[in-house]
Amino acid sequence: MSKLIPGNQKHMSLSDRIEIETRLKERMSFKEIAKILCKDPTTISKEIKLHRQFRERAGIVPNSCKHKRNCKITNLCKNRGKCYRACSACRMHKCNRVCPDFTPDVCDTLIRAPHVCNGCGKGGCRLDKFYYRADYAHKEYEALRREARIGVNATPDEIAEMNKVVTAGVKKKQSVSHIVASNKDVITCTEKTIYNYIAGGYFSIHNLDLPRKLHYKPRKTQKAKEEKRIRALEGRRYQDFTAYVSERDFPVMEMDTVHGGEGTKKVLLTMQFMPSCTLFAFLLDACTQDEVVRVFDEIESAVTPEVFKKTFPVFLTDRGPEFLCPDSLERSIDGGIRTKIFFCEPNAPFQKGSLEQSHSLIRRFFPKKSAYSTGKLNTFEKMSQEKITLMVNHINSHVRDSLGGLPPMFFASEMLDPKILEALDLALIPHDEVTLSPALLK
Repeated sequence: MSKLIPGNQKHMSLSDRIEIETRLKERMSFKEIAKILCKDPTTISKEIKLHRQFRERAGIVPNSCKHKRNCKITNLCKNRGKCYRACSACRMHKCNRVCPDFTPDVCDTLIRAPHVCNGCGKGGCRLDKFYYRADYAHKEYEALRREARIGVNATPDEIAEMNKVVTAGVKKKQSVSHIVASNKDVITCTEKTIYNYIAGGYFSIHNLDLPRKLHYKPRKTQKAKEEKRIRALEGRRYQDFTAYVSERDFPVMEMDTVHGGEGTKKVLLTMQFMPSCTLFAFLLDACTQDEVVRVFDEIESAVTPEVFKKTFPVFLTDRGPEFLCPDSLERSIDGGIRTKIFFCEPNAPFQKGSLEQSHSLIRRFFPKKSAYSTGKLNTFEKMSQEKITLMVNHINSHVRDSLGGLPPMFFASEMLDPKILEALDLALIPHDEVTLSPALLK
């Protein structure tokens, strides 16, 4: 450790790695970066060289030899008689493959500090490159740390000794906690570790020999839930959505749920057909993935898979747990693909702002005050799908300034397939009969 830089003796965090990446772009030296992070300059050097990311040279380079500019070697191919032209300039045969003096052309920046191309001002470089990216480096570090913890932290003799004690105790129907507490001179690890050794097959006994363990289901940890959420979002984020729709010309459906008050289970699943701002709403018995999939399946069954794919090719929704089953939502009842599901960014309701505006109209029928302030049950509990459809028809018949003073239903009757209108009971309400108040549903 450098005497000039007091170290903190801690592992690098993601914020430390982001700091390194930022300072490399500013072309700071390792010593300057080390002072900021309270690390030794050697630590910074090792971190960068260990976790730098390779990027292959751009395009096709005819000659990648370091000596190509001053090379005088000729006639390496030896198949065209005596050739006096320099092999380094030959375009018929690549001398890099046969020349005994070939040395790859590597930038001096990669050989000495900073060992990466961050902050390099050279333009048009066609050499192989290395970059230090904080997120990539941190993922590599986490993977390395996990791998280091895999395996058994005991010698074969210690495992054999613990195996004798644990196996004998289990055969006497003793619990693992009793065995560990009674044999502390032999078992130097925790009860949880013993369970891991049994599950991993390091002992003569197995999980089937532990009667009570068979009655417990594996707990769903927060880490497992997060991994499931990440898998659901893979390739379905908002930037993926914008890239997908930019290449195609088709309608987009915005989707969300409207919740009631505390102690209520029923919710509304809302969808909005974007070209005409036509709202659909479906009453769910609970805010679950199964209920959302049920609605998708019922709509597809009522209008046929072909009409569903044509009318609802893309859905954009938030990251609520009820929607984190994209594979089930995308899979058709006939086994094919019926739609594509994409997710908005966190805390970004404006990305489906049109549907949020329609929710404000729904709240005229079901105000939050009745559910949250007074403690009364939200009227979703007393509703039927017929009444929800009646409300939707009145909302869709309400004129919108964004549509030039016309109601969404005016455009829906022209843009939507008649099977959709019939299956969902969508109809235009005369303008003088439109009502946006709870009295309509009584």
